[in-house]
Amino acid sequence: MRVSLIRGGKTSMLMMLVGLGTLHAVAQPLGPGILPGQELCPSIRCASVAVGPFAPPTGWSLKPDRRPGIIIHTWNGHPSNPIRVNPAWYDNDVENPNGPPTDSDNDGVPDVFEWLLSQLDTAYDLGYRRMIMRLPAGSLAGGPMSSSQWWPMPQWKRRGFHTHVKAWLKEKAVAGDPVALGVYAGYPINDPCELSMVGAHAPDTTNADDMCVFYQNVKPWMDVGVAEYWLDASSPTHLWPEASTLQHSPDYAGRIRFGGEAIPSVGDGNGCSGALMPNPAAAAVNPWVATYRFAVSRYGQEEVVDAATTDLAVMFNGHHVPCGASAGDEWEYPDLKRFVEEGWIAWTDGGAWVSSQWRRHQNEPPYAFDYAFRYAAEAVHRVYDFGTLTAVADFNNDGLLEVDDYDAPDVAAFLDAWYDNATGPGGYVDGDVNGDGTVDGADVTFFFNAANAWTQNGQLVGVDLGPAWWHP
Repeated sequence: MRVSLIRGGKTSMLMMLVGLGTLHAVAQPLGPGILPGQELCPSIRCASVAVGPFAPPTGWSLKPDRRPGIIIHTWNGHPSNPIRVNPAWYDNDVENPNGPPTDSDNDGVPDVFEWLLSQLDTAYDLGYRRMIMRLPAGSLAGGPMSSSQWWPMPQWKRRGFHTHVKAWLKEKAVAGDPVALGVYAGYPINDPCELSMVGAHAPDTTNADDMCVFYQNVKPWMDVGVAEYWLDASSPTHLWPEASTLQHSPDYAGRIRFGGEAIPSVGDGNGCSGALMPNPAAAAVNPWVATYRFAVSRYGQEEVVDAATTDLAVMFNGHHVPCGASAGDEWEYPDLKRFVEEGWIAWTDGGAWVSSQWRRHQNEPPYAFDYAFRYAAEAVHRVYDFGTLTAVADFNNDGLLEVDDYDAPDVAAFLDAWYDNATGPGGYVDGDVNGDGTVDGADVTFFFNAANAWTQNGQLVGVDLGPAWWHP
């Protein structure tokens, strides 16, 4: 394998290396005093990196993480810059990779890291403890998502993860309420120092060079404290059995958790008939996530998964459903509620927190809301029964307070849930709108007081449902 050490037109270095042939450095720790993220992209053979095939240890079984996740959009998929990262996270990364980074308030924290930390803080304050950065180094248009998400970042940005993000993660862990930060990247590998995926191939666990490249992609993130690594496009039938064994490599076992995308499927169908189902063999050995579009069109809308033994998630982002009765629609609260009740795990889209940014249907004008609320976050709060809600009387979480009479949508939805679960334990979706853990008469009073406050005075009545089960 030949992996070039030359980046950014460093002509003098190129002249020094002429005639040296294929370059292989040994897998050694960084030199004394060199902080990971400071050095140039290395090309190493990784002689000490484990080579497969990898098998689970005796008695191993999948340990599902049932907590919802929230996507931090370091990448937004739009060609707003050459590497398609979120404009708030882009600071001339391509045009001026050597910096210095923009620091508008001269506080020593680059503006892009102030933005990233604000996203992490917001998600944390909302109650999330599982956050996923999507393609933090970006990806080039016209190919698969890049697997190289560390080395293509400017040196100052790599250093910033050690200086700022690692410290943020440590702070939460020391406080006793840690965060599982994840990275979402491509599965096929190419040069770990480049975003280009021309000629990329799926890694072979029995090939030392492939395992070296994979290690170069993942190891720096482990050093920062990243706990999850998600591999896009790792679910095809000929890929997932081997991809799912990477978690058993001694280089990663117990240090980082791997997940795949989309969800391997079985059955006959064209992906729009609902005939495909999640593959039980794949679901038993690996975490998987699919976009809402894939979950609806590939796996059907009524498939119930075993919440006790599987770790299958649905990414509720802005992907449109390509076929079926709801063609062209984006997900709505009933969709999230249905999937979670059927055993799936919700991932929500950080780009859809605020109602004014939401579009109910792609062909409609901006939807008119009665109040400003975090659509995706509050949907998760209601279903998982934690965190704060802006308006209790908006029981169906559609941004409209329709509570004028008993047949109004929010009133009818609340009463249906309440009658089904009265005089017993329950969560918000069961009618426990006051958050005390019990569905009883106090909830009826609480709901109608909130409804009257809106209809009579235009006043919003919220509620704090309390911490989630994953909080200490």
